[in-house]
Amino acid sequence: MQVSGTVRQITPPRPLAGVCVSNGQSIVQTDAEGHYTLNLDPERHRFIFLSMPEGWRPKDSFYQSVCGWTKDRTGIDFNLESDPHRTQRNFKLAHITDTHLGNPLPVNKAMVATDLQQVVRDTKPDLLIASGDLTDWGLPHELEEFQDAAHTVATPLFTLFAGHDGNAERFGGLTAAEISKLKAAQQTDKLDKLIAQSVGNTFTHYYEQVLGPSYYSFDWGGRHFVLYPNEQPFFSDLDRQQKEDWLWSDLAIQPANRQIIVVVHIPPDNGFLDRLSQYNTRLVLHGHFHCRKIFSHDSIIVAAAPSLCFGGIDTSCRGYQLVRFGDDDLQLEPVSLTSPNTRLQSVNTPTPKEIPFGDHTLSLRWEHQMPTQLHRAAPVRCGHNLLLSLRDDAYPTQAGVYCVDTQTGKFLWHAPTDASVNNSIAVSQSETDNLAAAMGVAVSVTGRVYGIELASGHVQWQSDLPDFPQRWIHTSPRIVDQNAYVGAKAGYAALDLASGTQKWYTELSRNDKWPCYASPAVYENLLIVHVPEGLTALDREDGTIVWQQRLKVGYPYGSPAVSGQL
Repeated sequence: MQVSGTVRQITPPRPLAGVCVSNGQSIVQTDAEGHYTLNLDPERHRFIFLSMPEGWRPKDSFYQSVCGWTKDRTGIDFNLESDPHRTQRNFKLAHITDTHLGNPLPVNKAMVATDLQQVVRDTKPDLLIASGDLTDWGLPHELEEFQDAAHTVATPLFTLFAGHDGNAERFGGLTAAEISKLKAAQQTDKLDKLIAQSVGNTFTHYYEQVLGPSYYSFDWGGRHFVLYPNEQPFFSDLDRQQKEDWLWSDLAIQPANRQIIVVVHIPPDNGFLDRLSQYNTRLVLHGHFHCRKIFSHDSIIVAAAPSLCFGGIDTSCRGYQLVRFGDDDLQLEPVSLTSPNTRLQSVNTPTPKEIPFGDHTLSLRWEHQMPTQLHRAAPVRCGHNLLLSLRDDAYPTQAGVYCVDTQTGKFLWHAPTDASVNNSIAVSQSETDNLAAAMGVAVSVTGRVYGIELASGHVQWQSDLPDFPQRWIHTSPRIVDQNAYVGAKAGYAALDLASGTQKWYTELSRNDKWPCYASPAVYENLLIVHVPEGLTALDREDGTIVWQQRLKVGYPYGSPAVSGQL
């Protein structure tokens, strides 16, 4: 069937030409009279929606549900109001994610509202984007409560569907608590049956009833924003193809000089990023891992935000990302969110020169201001060099390995890395050995490994682990017998210390989910590592699996330790 209507400005009344109108699969543009005609298949299309043009906002809504329509319709009009604020090229975006309203932590409507209000109060963004998992289970009342919380701030908030927002539909009404009981009792037959039955279906209906289309786009400040759900198991084969058709059609009609910002939920894979790079895509925002991460893929910045309402799996503070758009480019910074009653205040009080310590007094020898944070990485001493791993999830980034003189605190060198180094560097020599011969090995969160001459900070070699830059590495390498052992849950590699050449790689899991600080231990010819199922011992010569021990530890933070034969 056919649907037609007009897109117009309401004050003063006039038609708007060139506005994109979509059925969720194909896109048409309004003519000089603001008129559009769109084909509609009621068996597959659920909405008609606009890609909101720059400088406009909907008077009522940018979409209309077409559920239940069975014949041609005319007069399906959209009325827009002028909003010059949305044309300014210098503006701020606050990217939030993974609020999980309804989680038994607990996270409730009042908490989400309070956090949103604090984001707006602290950084005064021009718009907010919530990149999915708005709720914990996708129940209608949870989605309605999130919408109520969003309405407590005047700043426009754009939402994206993600898996947790469809769980209630996907699992046939089972609650999260009921599923946990089934898993604990090892009675997973019912759960497996539900998952098998869910294949080929779409689970966005509750979300759409409350919040509208699960994907859409809009223009703001000379940029084009696309919100695109990428958790495929929550869509039927037909809906997957339909939303992909819409995505690439939407990107193809953008002017070549318009920067594109894409928002997804799960980390985008390399194939998706490669295809986005065919357009003027500048930034991809996502959540899902409850961790911070930022890296570049060609000219695309890829940035993961932590959960807003509770701390991250990587032990980072809860928070969000603030993106500052300028005339030509952007800057991105992570912002930690703390309780208003416990928020740390920066002070200019000088460091005390002496500190009482029992019967003694500790005297300050030196202090040095670091360019960015260290997070959990312990300093490493090699000779008179103190080596510090820098975590910096901002853009531009200052991540890398930083070296100061142990005796004076004087800056010696900084070896930049592509992304944050989340754990300590490994060194080939002890502090009593010749520093000139010492090598250090550091690995960034993306899986790029750096061989660094510790006397000068010169990067002698780089080596990318399999699936770079999709790794989530929070472990430290180990150096033994002129080999560097590097990896995380997805797998480990042995690299030649002198050249970085890969000697072997053992795949242990599909990915590094979830990030883990448990660094490997060495016992004789074994490399003992933590994997999702527990502990695994690899032969250091060829990487073969020698033994495995299952452990019921979901989020390990401590490294395995070897004592004697234990």
